[in-house]
Order: sequence, then C-alpha cells, then structure tokens
Amino acid sequence: MEIKQLIQTRLGHERSERYFRYLKMFLGSRMEKSMFDRVVVQTIGRENIRLHNHLLMSVLRNASLPAPHLGAPPGAM
Repeated sequence: MEIKQLIQTRLGHERSERYFRYLKMFLGSRMEKSMFDRVVVQTIGRENIRLHNHLLMSVLRNASLPAPHLGAPPGAM
C-alpha cells in the first residue's frame, strides 16, 4: 500500500488512476505488453519507471508468499 500511495502522490489523482487502469488491463490480458510499456511511460514518465518496477516486484514477491491458513488464531503461524 505504501508504494501505491507514493505513486498517487507523485502522479496526482488523474494520472495515477489512468496508470492503475492500464496495469489492471495488462494483468487481465486485455492489453499487450508492447502497448502497456508505451502507455506506462507516457502516463508516469521515465523518471517514475523505478517506482513502477518496484510496485511490480512487490506484487510478485507477495504473490509468491505462502497463503495464510484460514481460521488460524492470530500469531499461530
């Protein structure tokens, strides 16, 4: 969530909404990578590519974590 907030702060409301819409389209296979790369640079600017990459790496890292056990008491893991 911190990265998302930083993106919203740097880009402003309109550009960050557009960026997250494009990201959702790409991740949902509704946009090809070449088009995604183009619109991301146009939307966030080259100066924010590191932040974009950091967000994607965080998503991948979180997706690779083991799933928590549902119903387990807090602190039981």
